[in-house]
Amino acid sequence: MTAESPPVLNARNLRFAFETNGEPIVDLQEFTVPSGEHTAIVGPSGCGKTTLLRLLTGILSPTAGTIEFEGQRVDHLSDARRRALRVSRVGVVFQRFALLDYCTAMENILVPLRLGGGVLDAAARDRAHELARATGIEHTLARRPNRLSQGEQQRVAICRALIAQPTLIACDEPTGNLDPRRSESILSLILEQADRLNATVLLVTHDHTLLPRFERVLDMGTLEPEATRV
Repeated sequence: MTAESPPVLNARNLRFAFETNGEPIVDLQEFTVPSGEHTAIVGPSGCGKTTLLRLLTGILSPTAGTIEFEGQRVDHLSDARRRALRVSRVGVVFQRFALLDYCTAMENILVPLRLGGGVLDAAARDRAHELARATGIEHTLARRPNRLSQGEQQRVAICRALIAQPTLIACDEPTGNLDPRRSESILSLILEQADRLNATVLLVTHDHTLLPRFERVLDMGTLEPEATRV
């Protein structure tokens, strides 16, 4: 990443409330993430961290304001067009995993390629095996989610987010169900893959021990970006 790199995300006058005229959960004048940057979002429960992540990845539409992804306005796109953009360019790790119960772990990992019209060739399957091996779940690939532990399901979700080699990797508590040793290895995998792809990382976490790995931290409790040492 260089200082001249265009931002992968840029939001202005961003507001979101679940009810008309309700108290906004998210209220940011400007939020910019440069291309290739690793940013963590922290803050107390209920402060809007997950909501902000869902707005920036097009899962939710803002009540007001604009959101640009790689220079393209996305806040006014239809649900279908935002979904297509997300599948092709964004890897999302959901807090509740959002795995398909009727699919095996391998099939879940390959979902973004199927939905995005990607090629499901030997190279794609080799990459899925490589990611599964790196996360320690290669032995689970033939199992369905109901036969996986929470930690295994979480790692399947991480592999799924990385399989299409996205330009933005957005994670909501990706290490929340893992022990400290596994958390560190999973975070290392995410950041290493991001660096290899020159992808941006935006991660919501309660685990402050992970923050020194990030170039910038946004504290949703104060809505002020705070630099951290790398």
